[in-house]
Parts: sequence; C-alpha cells; structure tokens
Amino acid sequence: MSVIWKGSRELSEQFDSPEVIFGDTTQKVYRFEGPHELCLSSAPRKGMRYGGFPVVQSRVRKWEAGKGELEVTTETSDFQASSSAGSRRSEIYEIDWVTVEKPLISHPIYEAGGDQVLTVYDRLAIENWKLEENATKRSEYKFRPILSVDVYLTLTTAAQHYAERYSKGIDSYQFSYPVARISSLYDTEPSTLPCNVYRASKPFGGCPSGYTWLKSVDRATRSGTNGRWVRNVEYQGFADLDTDLYASE
Repeated sequence: MSVIWKGSRELSEQFDSPEVIFGDTTQKVYRFEGPHELCLSSAPRKGMRYGGFPVVQSRVRKWEAGKGELEVTTETSDFQASSSAGSRRSEIYEIDWVTVEKPLISHPIYEAGGDQVLTVYDRLAIENWKLEENATKRSEYKFRPILSVDVYLTLTTAAQHYAERYSKGIDSYQFSYPVARISSLYDTEPSTLPCNVYRASKPFGGCPSGYTWLKSVDRATRSGTNGRWVRNVEYQGFADLDTDLYASE
C-alpha cells in the first residue's frame, strides 16, 4: 500500500530546533521538515551563513512519501560577535621543548661563567692537539704548536677537560630550548608578518622566564575554498640571543 503524505508543502522548523551544543566552540543545529526536493534546494552549503553564523554542514534525509528532513549545523565562538570580517575566533596555546645537538666546545661549562672556561688560546691549542700525529703525546694532552718542530706544549686543565671527553668520542651535547606556538582561527584570511624579529616579553603567560623570543614561523592556511583560516605563529626562546643581529618586533 502506498504512503500518502498529508500536510504542509513548506519547510517547517521542528519544536526542538535549534539544539545548542557547548564545547570548544558553540554549535547550533536547526531541523526542518518538508518536501524532500525542497530540503535539497534549501540546504545552505558549508561556508555560507545561517542565522548570522557560518554553516559547518547541512544534512538532508529522505523519508517516505517524498517527505524529508533538513538539518543545518552552524558554529559560533566568543569572537563571533565581533563586527570585523577578519575577526579572530579562538586560539590554542602550546609550549614545546625542542632538543638539538650542539658542538661540545660550545657547552656553557666552557663559556664565560662556566667551571672550565676555555680562552682563545685554549681553543686554538685544542685544534692543534686534534691534529697531533704522535698518539702517545696526544694521549698525554701534548701537542706541537707547529707540526714541523719537535717542541711539545701541554693543554691547560680546562682544555684537558674538553679533550678527555673528545677522546671518548663525545663531540656534541644535547640542548633544549622552548618553542611557543599560537594557533588562531579566523573567518577570513588573516595578515601575516615577517619573521626573524625578537621580543623580550613572553608571547603569552605560560611561557618560561629568562628567554628572549625570536619569531620563526608566521603561516596562514585554509582547508578547501570555504573553510576557515588558521594562523600559526611560533617563537623560539633563546637564553643569550644577540639582539644586535635582529630587529625588535
């Protein structure tokens, strides 16, 4: 037996519409019933606006007798009330510690203020010691300042501290520095700015103290033709950044 649809041929919003969902953002879900073909033709596409807010998705279900249901999901946020077309909608903050290898001779213990400070003479002597061909003399931390002569000098105590580790195959050490990341969601394409500029203040409150922050990334991306824009900004933290080499942000 065929099913006959009796009722309005217009779209009618349901009694439970809109449904409000609170999460990282606030969503509103609108539900309508009416002719299936009208549901299809009336469904707003992603990126369009409905009720003043961007549409995340539209879903159409087909029922018996040519009837259908249209479900429209929009998404809002605390930033949505801004009148600016490029208004920022939300932000994600992240602190990461990145580990890299640095030459052993650059370790803070060998720099000014360290326990085994290497002078300019020490550093030159170490390079000559590395070239010493006499294995016995080399093991005694002795070297010829000029390879063609037979006069040997001895590394200083600080230089021997380095040479002992170098002889064991230790020529680098692990070093970690903080990276601060800010990801912002925008309705329209945001402006990006040049990198390699520094700031003395923290990019945001959760960043560790005692660092100067050099911006290394400022990138804007969008997924699809109607998606939102995401701006990613990164700062690297340096304990001893030479600010003469960079401009202030």
